[in-house]
This record gives sequence, structure tokens and C-alpha cells, in this order.
Amino acid sequence: MLVLYVQGAEGERLQLQIDAENMHLTIQGTPCRLTEQEFQLLYVLAEKANQVLGRDELLRTVWGFVTPGPTRTVDVHIQRLRKKTNLTCIETVLGRGYRLCAAENDSDC
Repeated sequence: MLVLYVQGAEGERLQLQIDAENMHLTIQGTPCRLTEQEFQLLYVLAEKANQVLGRDELLRTVWGFVTPGPTRTVDVHIQRLRKKTNLTCIETVLGRGYRLCAAENDSDC
């Protein structure tokens, strides 16, 4: 189980609990339903919190693409994640990829 603290849309600190074994996400104790691909994408970003992950790396890791090419798959799934979770901590790093900005404990936020 990954537990991270992130900033919500209103600037508040939120606790994310990501249970990879059961593919279950809770935000501040409230379950959030995601598709399998959305969950896997969030989990990969959370595992490498605060690191920029490029589209090609995400396509290989989450979708199993052998030779990633031009596709909007990652962008569309990031957009869906942001909408479903209402989190602003999934950042676009122009020209490089995406990162989940998070802290490992509440006092680091």
C-alpha cells in the first residue's frame, strides 16, 4: 500500500492510499473508482512521485508498448485521472512528460 500526501484542487492537503494488490484508491478515506489503465497510470506515477516520467516510459510501463510512437493515449488518461480525482498534483512538464507531486508524510506538504 502506498500512502502519499498531495495538494487538492482547493489547496488542501489530501491523503492518497493506493492499494495495488486490490486496485483500490482512496482520497481522504473516500473510495475513487478508476479503470484498470487509469489505476495503473496513477500507481506508476505514485511509485516515482516527484520524478518526471516521459510518455514513452509510461506507454511501455502501463500499456506494454514495445515501440511507442505518436499517440495521445497518455494525455487522455491523465486528463481522465485529473477529472475523476480532482487532483492538481498531476503536473504536465512541457516537452518531458508528467509527474505526481507528493510527500510521504503530512508534515512535508
